Amino acid sequence: MKIGAFAQHSGLSVDTIRYYEKVGLLKPPYRDDGGRRVFDDAELNWLKFLVQLKATGMSIAEMVAYSNLRNQGAVSYEARQKMLIEQRKKVAIQQAILNECALLLDDKVTLYDNLIVERDDDEQKTKSPKDTRCYQP
Repeated sequence: MKIGAFAQHSGLSVDTIRYYEKVGLLKPPYRDDGGRRVFDDAELNWLKFLVQLKATGMSIAEMVAYSNLRNQGAVSYEARQKMLIEQRKKVAIQQAILNECALLLDDKVTLYDNLIVERDDDEQKTKSPKDTRCYQP
């Protein structure tokens, strides 16, 4: 597939794909007779994995290191596994932080629910009943 379709399927921009190629996250792709990049499904799957690594907070430098290990083949299984275990620990810490933040947000939403009810109750108490004796429909 051409770079535009590759970008669309990955959710990344064409510029990001070119950058990933430049820093070594993607191998230089095959080029057609017109010099246009042509990517295959294996590269798309790899790129989707890189997107997920980035979503975990892994830096580009760490992703490049992982990619370099990947290029070494089976001899780097342990090193790649170690990198992923370390990244998983970072994700667990970030999840705990986000869970605490979510609880704080829940508390604030509940606070505002209560404040809104109190305000509305106070407004109802201060309103005087309408004088409808002279009203003729």
